[in-house]
Amino acid sequence: MMQRFGFHALTRKMELVYQGLDTLKQNPGKMASVAVVSLPIQAGAVAVVWVTAQGIGIEAPFSLFMVFVPLINLTIMVPLTINGIGLRESAYYLLFSQAGVPAEMSVTLSLLGFVVMMLSSLPGIVYYSIRKQEETDLEAAAVARKD
Repeated sequence: MMQRFGFHALTRKMELVYQGLDTLKQNPGKMASVAVVSLPIQAGAVAVVWVTAQGIGIEAPFSLFMVFVPLINLTIMVPLTINGIGLRESAYYLLFSQAGVPAEMSVTLSLLGFVVMMLSSLPGIVYYSIRKQEETDLEAAAVARKD
């Protein structure tokens, strides 16, 4: 149905997701290792958002962040917006307003959390760029040897 409406790229991505999930389903050991690796990553994301919230004066229990932040991170994985922008802010507002956090503070927390995560990923971007350039150089050298 998605191909009929011209969503070919999205169809290919969905097929990759399906293949990945099928591979995990066939190998429960890998599923467990993925879960174990993801726990510290989610804990780090929760800690970053909680510290950011403390910095802007949001007084909410840490346990609230342990529930809300993973839910929000799961929500923004849905490919509806670019990098989850807009969807993230809405989710922060929806969830944190239920805990009594004012709308402007919820949206500010969302934006600041996003900026902090982006800034903390800069070393990874530099590393990836260097590695990608090395791979490109190796591939170019291999092609040159074949000619």
